[in-house]
Amino acid sequence: FPAFPTLLPATPPPSLDPVSLVRTIERLRQTDPKMLLVPHYGVRKDVGLILDRTKEKTEQWVKDVTKLNDMRLTPEQIVNELRQKIVDETGMRVGDFPGYVNILIRLSVLGILGYLKRARDGGSAPRV
Repeated sequence: FPAFPTLLPATPPPSLDPVSLVRTIERLRQTDPKMLLVPHYGVRKDVGLILDRTKEKTEQWVKDVTKLNDMRLTPEQIVNELRQKIVDETGMRVGDFPGYVNILIRLSVLGILGYLKRARDGGSAPRV
């Protein structure tokens, strides 16, 4: 979101696969793109930065949610923990987050939890 001071990874349910997401980012990087056409937000010419930050943030959020889930936190508690990380990163108050940020955080947590459940039910989760 261009108006928000940090990149938020979009990891919504129901079919999030962070391993495939990271592979896709790596394949995109190999094409040496000059711009990204971002639905609803226009053209981004800082392609390398966006790809790098998306990969980094996705991997970090998966690790964070995995750790918090292993601690038996509820989904809402995990959402609150990630909100606090964003507060620490941006200096913003949670009350100043636009509504779409709160929705994206919640959806992203649910997407990661769904991925972890599918990985657990089908075997061990691949590492991102």
